[in-house]
Amino acid sequence: MTDRSVLVIDDDPAALALTKLALSRIDPTLKVLAFEGGTAALQHMDAVDDEGPPNPSLVLLDWNLPFMHGREVLEFLRQKHAPQQGCAIVVVVTTSVAQTDIDQAHDLGATDYMVKIPDFNDFCE
Repeated sequence: MTDRSVLVIDDDPAALALTKLALSRIDPTLKVLAFEGGTAALQHMDAVDDEGPPNPSLVLLDWNLPFMHGREVLEFLRQKHAPQQGCAIVVVVTTSVAQTDIDQAHDLGATDYMVKIPDFNDFCE
């Protein structure tokens, strides 16, 4: 089961704040959950499983996370929270333009791969 929530995972507090602001401008009814790193986000997802609330309808995932890389987070999400369980859309949002990163993200089940846009208005678009 999904709900109208977005899970944002990024190690940069400024990026988290801007993403939350952009999402609130796009749709003020969205519930945005922001985590500074993969470990905290996955602990939240495990709690979601245990408590029974719906999975987020969208995950925005930074690729180059410290401690637990974005690829590890994506692997976990795709193994434990498969599309049939409601975690269908995972978009990697990162600064990396490396083709190997793009290919690996898609191979691991990312729905899309987006390079971070420095201009806030362009990012909202």
